[in-house]
Amino acid sequence: MDINITISGEAGQGVKTLGSLVARVLFDRGYYVVQDESYHSRIRGGLDATTIRASDVPHHAVQPLIDLFVPLASSVLPYHRAGNGHESEIGPSTRTLCDTKSGIDLPATTRVPAVERATTLAGDARAANVFLFGAVCRMLGIPLAAATAVTRKELPAKILEKNLPVLEDGYAQWVMEAWSLPARKLSHHLLANASQSIGAAAIVAGVKFYSGYPMSPGSGIMNYLAAHAEQYGIVVEQAEDEIAAANMAVGASYAGVRQMVSTSGGGFALMVEALSLAGMTETPMVIVDAQRPAPATGLPTRTEQGDLWFVLHAGHGDFVRYLSAPRTAEDAFTLTLKAYELSSKYQIPAIILSDQQLADTLVTVPRWDLGEVHLDRHLAEPGSYQEPYQRYALTPSGVSPRLVPLQTDWPVIVDSDEHDEAGHLTEDLDNRERMVDKRMRRQRDLLSDMEEPLVLGNGPTLLVGWGSSFGALEELVLDHPVDLRLIHFNEVWPLRTERLLAEIKRARLVVAVEGNATAQFAQLIARETGKRIEHTVLRYDGRPLSAAYIEGKLHDLEVI
Repeated sequence: MDINITISGEAGQGVKTLGSLVARVLFDRGYYVVQDESYHSRIRGGLDATTIRASDVPHHAVQPLIDLFVPLASSVLPYHRAGNGHESEIGPSTRTLCDTKSGIDLPATTRVPAVERATTLAGDARAANVFLFGAVCRMLGIPLAAATAVTRKELPAKILEKNLPVLEDGYAQWVMEAWSLPARKLSHHLLANASQSIGAAAIVAGVKFYSGYPMSPGSGIMNYLAAHAEQYGIVVEQAEDEIAAANMAVGASYAGVRQMVSTSGGGFALMVEALSLAGMTETPMVIVDAQRPAPATGLPTRTEQGDLWFVLHAGHGDFVRYLSAPRTAEDAFTLTLKAYELSSKYQIPAIILSDQQLADTLVTVPRWDLGEVHLDRHLAEPGSYQEPYQRYALTPSGVSPRLVPLQTDWPVIVDSDEHDEAGHLTEDLDNRERMVDKRMRRQRDLLSDMEEPLVLGNGPTLLVGWGSSFGALEELVLDHPVDLRLIHFNEVWPLRTERLLAEIKRARLVVAVEGNATAQFAQLIARETGKRIEHTVLRYDGRPLSAAYIEGKLHDLEVI
């Protein structure tokens, strides 16, 4: 069973509420759910849409072709029809459910008096989305009791009682039961997006200080940690700007506190001086960049994989960094823990590249345990370093013994200028060369901590992807295992190339699939290996990659 439901309307019509109710009832029925959010950057008008994919097997991406369409306004129809560079999402098999007076005239349309009945029963036309929730559940063959239970959990208490009769009335409407979704067993799972997964992992890692400035789509992490701050003893600081937020994070880490910063590309642009400061002072630092279309303000509420080269080279001067790009919300949890481990182990900045698709898309993931796990802070123990203590002692690995202030009686001296082993400013040029070499030596061992990329399928055409493209690519390759093969990276710097070179060597054709205009990851591969990937599938219209989109582009290349 695999069904795509799209709810679409103007901002302010309650699309998010209706989408949340539908996603929750499907999840509670035991189905794997993907809920994708698409919305314009405005308070009223424009387009708000949520697409819910429910299946009896896990997926990580939605499909564009709609099975059940619930438009709340006729003005949204052009966004879902063919045009603007994409195929129509409304097909011959699409069933539509809408209000009687919406003026919508599509094939296989069921019209119900949602606004009229909501106004009569609840005294508020906005309750029409609850009425439509009842009708949707009826069409899906979901019992009224299940719909009522979800409504009681999701709606605020102050409006719940007046909305329950509306729900029942919507469910009682004559609509065709087009699907039958019996209850299934799915235990120890939850609905979460990557922002929530990253926030939860930060709690598990022992983060006690968060600093940031709100910027979509990076604000979800701030919201999650703020909601759990009191329970887990976290200080959440909304700074005056991103410059202050990043410098606060460096200071917190120097003092021995695990920190987190999250932002999007425009905010990250203001953080690069602090990033360089962390590189020079060898201070662990974890930053999340939730990418969105750029340059400048771009499309604040859309998705893109456009910041790879930016974050890879951000900050003046040469210093080591770790860069990961989660494939899924579940992967985001694991990679966040690893970011803290490697950042502390090598005393470097660690950057997690999320994006709007990952940040806002709810998916079914295994339930995580928020009890703290042991992550080594990699602080020096008494007797493990020579005295007098030297914060930047030269070592074969390039990693110096790290103390935090007041851990011992020795002062912990750091300096943003070039410094000697004790941390004192110096302009000795021979020392400068030794210190640069020391800092850069850590990249060799860091590379050995990178996981091999994931390989799926055995076809002659090799697809190369990274980060959030995984869900769409996985689905496509599993549908075409004889024609296609996938190599996919979730750790993109330092870049492991051994398996990549082996897969390229045995491929008939290599295609890079990315959510940007310039094939940034393919460029990185060319720089690191000398292997230029000639064929690309690129999407940069703000929409997420889907299996159907990639398949269409591969047809154009006569690959499948």
